[in-house]
Amino acid sequence: MENHLATLLEELRSERPEWGATAATENVRTAVVTGVRSQSIREFLASASAISLGHARDAGVSPATFYAWCDEQAGQLRFSIAPCTSDNLPFGARVVLVPDPGPIVELAVAASDLIPWEELDGVSCDDGDGEEDTPHLLVWALP
Repeated sequence: MENHLATLLEELRSERPEWGATAATENVRTAVVTGVRSQSIREFLASASAISLGHARDAGVSPATFYAWCDEQAGQLRFSIAPCTSDNLPFGARVVLVPDPGPIVELAVAASDLIPWEELDGVSCDDGDGEEDTPHLLVWALP
């Protein structure tokens, strides 16, 4: 596993998560995955989830959910643990839960190669009222 991911796991082991009303925000971590193999990222997420959920068990926090997503605008993999169920994760967008971290990992790998500003193309917004037009966020979550 890459050194910076291993260091982040060591930090997770030594730190104790927050469990109050702002826990979801306080516990957010960012993993830089530029140039990291997908399999290493999957292994990292498996370890991070086990550590985080272990902290919840040790603290007697239930329910607790570890979750990960890709912040495509920032080109970052993010993850957190919160004292809630997966259907109450703190996102403003519609959440689409995925059964394994694969789609999140692939998005993070792709998003880590940012497009220079001058190469961006303008797009128009469709004002349709269908759910397919509603912004959504892919999230991998473990209770």
